[in-house]
Amino acid sequence: MAGFFDWVKRRSGVEQKQADGAGLAIQTVEKFKDRIFKFKGPGMKHSHIPSEEIIRFIHEELPPYYDYRTQVTTFYDKDNTSQANIKIEGTIGIRGPLARYNPLDRTFIIKTESPG
Repeated sequence: MAGFFDWVKRRSGVEQKQADGAGLAIQTVEKFKDRIFKFKGPGMKHSHIPSEEIIRFIHEELPPYYDYRTQVTTFYDKDNTSQANIKIEGTIGIRGPLARYNPLDRTFIIKTESPG
């Protein structure tokens, strides 16, 4: 079903990766280091953020007592520009990622902005 939505949005070369921890998110942001990003988190919504600030946020501002799971989707948009969507889910406690809702869990969404 995801392939259909990618086709409708005119995306090509879609790749999805998942990893434990925030290392995959840092690698992806470094791959797009000349770009600017949108960031959305609990109580935060910002745009036009340089990659250095995103990396600094991941290293310094994410609480170390959370367990993080990262999902990255990279693709080419209709203008053949490489884009990335990063989702970092932070869970607290010993539960797994498929457990029920916990109000202390945090989700951060990072997306590349189109150049120009």
